[in-house]
Amino acid sequence: MRKTQEKKKLFRAWKACPKAIKRKFRHILPAVLLQAFGWVYQVVAVVAVTVVVVVVVVVVVVVVVVVVVVVIVVVVVVVVGVIVVIVVVVVLATGKALAVIVVKVEVVVVI
Repeated sequence: MRKTQEKKKLFRAWKACPKAIKRKFRHILPAVLLQAFGWVYQVVAVVAVTVVVVVVVVVVVVVVVVVVVVVIVVVVVVVVGVIVVIVVVVVLATGKALAVIVVKVEVVVVI
């Protein structure tokens, strides 16, 4: 109750002040407002930094996962290509061993 009465007195005094005095103290108002709402700016800054860090971490994780998947696909394609070349060479050399080699290729691909 006392604070509201003090605020009312200050407001009345400010209203009653001449404009010359108001001009002298006008530069203080932004500093008072900044001090009053400083925590809002701090919270906004912390939230902004947190969002940026989370976005960067998510992008890095996605890039790493994509690179790993691409490497795995390339390795599988190379291994299958080498096995196909070996099968073709063996089949051209001996026409009989096709069934055994195909079974081995399937086992290797499944593993």
